[in-house]
Amino acid sequence: MYSRKSKLFALVFLSLTVFAATLNVGNTEAEALSGGTTDTVTFVSHALTDDSRPGNDELTYKIYLPEGYDADRSEGYPVLYLLHGSWGDENGWDDFWDILDDMIASGSIEPAIAVAPGTGNSYWVDSEKFGAYESAVTQDLIAKMDQDYNTVADREGRYLMGYSMGGYGALRYAMVYPELFGAATLLSPAIQQNEPPSTSGAVERGAFGDPYDPSLWTANNYPTAIGSYVNQPYRVPVYIFAGDDDWNHLSEKEDLPDDAYKYNMEVQAVQLYQELHRKNLFTLPFNKWEEVPSNPAELRIINGAHDEELWRIGFREGLNYMFGRDESVDTSPVYDAEQYAAVQKGSVETHSAELESLISDSAEGNDMTYKVYLPHGYDNAGTTRYPVMYLLHGSGGTATSWDKFWPILDKMIEDGTTPPVIAVAPVTGNSYWVDSGKYGSVETAVTQDLIALIDHEYKTIASRKGRGLVGFSMGGYGALRYSLAYPELFGAATLLSPAIQDGEAPVTSGAVSRGSFGEPFDSELWDAKNYPQALQTYAAQSNLVPMYIIAGDDDWNHLSEKEDLPDDANKYNMEVQAVNLYQKLHRQNLFDLEFDKWEEVPGSPAELRIVNGGHDMGVWAAGFEQGLPYMFGNGLQAPVEDTDPSLKPFEISGGAFSAAGGVKATVTVMPSAGAPEHTGNETVIFELMKGSEPVSIVAMERDIASSEQLTAHFNVAGSGYSVKVFVVDGYDSSFTSIGLSLAEPLTLQ
Repeated sequence: MYSRKSKLFALVFLSLTVFAATLNVGNTEAEALSGGTTDTVTFVSHALTDDSRPGNDELTYKIYLPEGYDADRSEGYPVLYLLHGSWGDENGWDDFWDILDDMIASGSIEPAIAVAPGTGNSYWVDSEKFGAYESAVTQDLIAKMDQDYNTVADREGRYLMGYSMGGYGALRYAMVYPELFGAATLLSPAIQQNEPPSTSGAVERGAFGDPYDPSLWTANNYPTAIGSYVNQPYRVPVYIFAGDDDWNHLSEKEDLPDDAYKYNMEVQAVQLYQELHRKNLFTLPFNKWEEVPSNPAELRIINGAHDEELWRIGFREGLNYMFGRDESVDTSPVYDAEQYAAVQKGSVETHSAELESLISDSAEGNDMTYKVYLPHGYDNAGTTRYPVMYLLHGSGGTATSWDKFWPILDKMIEDGTTPPVIAVAPVTGNSYWVDSGKYGSVETAVTQDLIALIDHEYKTIASRKGRGLVGFSMGGYGALRYSLAYPELFGAATLLSPAIQDGEAPVTSGAVSRGSFGEPFDSELWDAKNYPQALQTYAAQSNLVPMYIIAGDDDWNHLSEKEDLPDDANKYNMEVQAVNLYQKLHRQNLFDLEFDKWEEVPGSPAELRIVNGGHDMGVWAAGFEQGLPYMFGNGLQAPVEDTDPSLKPFEISGGAFSAAGGVKATVTVMPSAGAPEHTGNETVIFELMKGSEPVSIVAMERDIASSEQLTAHFNVAGSGYSVKVFVVDGYDSSFTSIGLSLAEPLTLQ
């Protein structure tokens, strides 16, 4: 992304500036590295001399020169300008030089110079409190670098990179000075599309007025900078890199509003990506359904926090991007069928069954076709019981929809990446996996009839801990819905490019056009089945369904549909919706639990990944490989033997809770398939809780031979109640001695 050019002027001052500077111990520091070398240099900046802050006339920077640096070679070196975070100085990038050494030595990138100026809490702007650091960097430092070192002295030879506050600065410089810089990488950038949170450094530290002046913030913020950027000819590619576990602003509680998650790093990263790359930024003409003209940009969200561990990964990937090299497969996955060649292969069967829910509905057809994957070594007469993955296909799905995934599963099991599993892939066409007049009672057929059939026909772990969900596209919608509506049935889920919307469905979507939500489309029916509604019931119970959410940053851009959708149609884009779901599910206090200020916000377990890719196997294969280990690492049960004591003889499911006219709790208790039989009567205990304190107990003795629905009533009023349900093999009347637990307890609230 840069062109090498011969230097047109002699570097006569180099020995005076660099090597003589090492003798001035007050201003410089030389460190010998295994690869490149670093020196610390201080010089008088005209911009700092001329600003309104007296006595602050010098700018200090650390310079990295690659191994073998040649001041006289005909080709200049590209320069990487590194901007530190809050409270930083010129030493803020010391832990990154080894990566530069490695990448240059391996040939991953060309030899490059790097310079890291120190500006404290300046936010990299000109300010009265800190001084004219923006001018010092963009005018004086660049001029000094091009004068004193053998650089590529034009925009194609200059790159920007910043972490945290430095990400704000790198974005600003890229937009305001596109004639100076050829590309930028933003690592966890401390940016806000609109007003910054009142607790942020932008407000508290004085770079935008002391006291804070919102007009100064607006004048220096990136939407204003973009306003001028669009009126010039240069394009600065921007690589945006953030972690899904960065600071959650909701933890600040009363200092910020209830929707403070809008300040979170991953939200701001996806919003910036929309502004730069997913909108028609330069208002250029394009034909309907074609690619939307925009600024070059990439978005990556990986597992990680606001720390150096994440930034070191982003440093390497950002350099690859800016230098035109391939990123790693972790951030830019590529589907290659040949890598999944396994010796020990499972078997895949195709079946069709009449399901009661389909027989009794009004749609044509009583059968459901489904495929069953059985892992290598599976024996229906054996003693091993296996977890089951229910695989939900995308729109227009057929019996071949998961064929590319069977080899992946073979290879993962053979390599030990995932335990042996059974996988079941029902076929439902364009159903959206819900009950509908057009496609029939698909949701009920899967969650009731098919699960019961599979548990009867195969050696399964017949409990929620033995069932997982994986869905791509439309199937991601289904997997999310089933997880939230039936958390008593499923233990974890993976959503691959899920076709979800947190509000209205776009008029051009399959949800509107294919009839699953009414024909013609019924918006009220959509709202009733959409995940925000399901979240409300999910939040009222205690079963947690960990979710792995992955999407590509180059998925379908709804703005390409032009007049069929509104001007802000980018809100429908897959990466936006993935981030929105992650906020609602994991970054808000979904269960309304108590937590102390500054502590972790309680949420449902989830992970978010945004990688390079579209709506295709490149993303889905990677997500499948990552999602299954996540699910097994977060509660899904590996294969067990029939004699395993962890197989409880009973299962509690189907919980319902009501607080109208007293507390009413209803559950279904049934024998667990494959678990050791229990002899004698059982006791089902309903324990009423007020917060963490027990209030009352109802106990019912039963001889449970089949599925049985039980209800307990408590004559209490008010909020804050929950009911814990247990199955035990005995108790005394005082409840001081309770017998062996026979089922996983269930809490209703």
